[in-house]
Amino acid sequence: MPKEKSHIFFCYSRADGEFALKLAKDLRQAGANIWLDQLDVPAGECWDMVTEEALINSDRLLAILSPTAVQSQNVRDELHYALEENKKIVPVLFQQCPIPYSIRRFQYIDFTIDYEKGLKQLFKTLNLKITAPTETTD
Repeated sequence: MPKEKSHIFFCYSRADGEFALKLAKDLRQAGANIWLDQLDVPAGECWDMVTEEALINSDRLLAILSPTAVQSQNVRDELHYALEENKKIVPVLFQQCPIPYSIRRFQYIDFTIDYEKGLKQLFKTLNLKITAPTETTD
């Protein structure tokens, strides 16, 4: 039985792991169904097989772009697969770098100057609501 395609796959370089984790947690808190290896590969599992399954079962790929990401073979492979499978690609510019030719036609979200501004734009792109801190009432 095929799995439901309902999550956003995070594609990034290991060097950008701290940024990816922060962004993933912010998106999850807003209700996004994201998949990030740092959060979703169980201990003892074969990470490459779990990652491949997550990529196959995703309907979107969030590509975190940086100088190290555009040099990463894994990032290039994941982007290539997403393009072949007509998955929606959401480029996120984390650090200034040349945008890979294969995804230049996609509008990117710029996080290079202002994280909060980039996050608001990403929430809008993903149809997420920006929520204020919850107030307690007695």
